[in-house]
Amino acid sequence: MRTWLPRAVFTLLILSMASCGDAGVATIRIRLNSDQSGTVTTSSLLVSPDPAPIEGQTQGVTWTHRAVLSCAGGSFKSFNELEIADIAFHQDGQLVKVVLPRGKEAKWPAAFTPAKDDRPVVAQTFDPRDQLANATTHLSIEIDFTHRVVSSDVDPPARGLTPDKPKERRATLVIPVDRALAEGEPFTWHVTLKK
Repeated sequence: MRTWLPRAVFTLLILSMASCGDAGVATIRIRLNSDQSGTVTTSSLLVSPDPAPIEGQTQGVTWTHRAVLSCAGGSFKSFNELEIADIAFHQDGQLVKVVLPRGKEAKWPAAFTPAKDDRPVVAQTFDPRDQLANATTHLSIEIDFTHRVVSSDVDPPARGLTPDKPKERRATLVIPVDRALAEGEPFTWHVTLKK
């Protein structure tokens, strides 16, 4: 009788994720205050090593694969001391930079997305209708500032790695994880704010 409720919740979740454009579900969202303090929320979609709570309450199903959507939120006192996995953040006046390490030693790809071999199963488990093309392959970083964003670019340039057009006081970068797994100098995202 109440079977519509789980379907409705799942549909709302998929629609809200899809509204993030190419961002998928792996995200870092930061709200930065004028004193460099702020809040951060993260989400990641990974393989789950543990059974889901529903599995112990189910009959007639042989569970074969699992995924977990993990979310966390908190606050920080200094943007310049913020580090998420090994992604570093820095602001000097109107200049902001975010440094993302690359190569096999980079920690952040595994913190936000499944290993390449696990992606098809995780994607199918989380999104069986295939409505989120980048659910397991991209990380989106979104920063809300107190000043208007003037420009945003990434160095070194890489195919598929382009910041979204700034929206007033928000800058967004969507990173294909496979680009970060290739060896090379770190990606540095530069954002310029209006005085």
